[in-house]
Amino acid sequence: MSVAGFFKGLAKGILGFLLGVCIILLIMSLSLSQFTNHDSIKPQMVDILSSSVGSNMSIGEENFSGFKEMAAFACTGQETIELPSQDMPITLNCAEIQNLQSAEQFKTYMYGQIFDKMYYYNYNCTDIIQCFRQNQTASFAGGPFVLMSKTANDSFAKYTIYSLIALIVICILLLLFKPFSASLKGIGISATIVGLATFGMPSIKKLALQKVPAESQTVISPVLNSLFEILKKNFMMCLIIGAAILAAGIILGIALKEKSKGKEKKKK
Repeated sequence: MSVAGFFKGLAKGILGFLLGVCIILLIMSLSLSQFTNHDSIKPQMVDILSSSVGSNMSIGEENFSGFKEMAAFACTGQETIELPSQDMPITLNCAEIQNLQSAEQFKTYMYGQIFDKMYYYNYNCTDIIQCFRQNQTASFAGGPFVLMSKTANDSFAKYTIYSLIALIVICILLLLFKPFSASLKGIGISATIVGLATFGMPSIKKLALQKVPAESQTVISPVLNSLFEILKKNFMMCLIIGAAILAAGIILGIALKEKSKGKEKKKK
């Protein structure tokens, strides 16, 4: 093998490895972006807050009927009232409180407002990695809720775009080193192999749940179930797309071979 051939093969191997890495990063960042979407995660976080109110809040979970009446009374002549908290005051809209029919609705509304405050909280950092480096995690209600924030969602969306751009660049580079049909097969094989992880999601989820303390299982399980369902769906999509690209590469390769054979027969 010539030196040029060796380096060309090495470049193909490196690109193939980076292709797989980029596909994984794309799926992970896309899944986390979908998971941390406000409308997607809010119902689960409301349930978590409803099940376990932070010790730094000045109210308890009981007597929400009485608290609803107190809130309605405090709203007299007011547009909003403020729910005191050590970390971040929560503002409740009086018009919305008046429209609530039951204590349960008030409870859901209140925890929804608490989550919104946490989700849109200004963490004084523009990227989730930077947030953790600067310890800007705002341990509100007993946890680093930056992971469930708009800051995190924006970060994951940004990483998704970066991963997609890197993936496109690597695919273009592969096309420069290999024939088109061979490149399609290589891309398809990488995507198919990565996509097979969809079948391992139940086992990985089970292992993750085993790491959760027993007293937190009820609260954490729905969140992990939601996250792993999104991961499973996206890995399955990767598997289907990969298989389709692989099939296209194989069919194109066969067609090109047949065309080449036809040309050789005509020459003879």
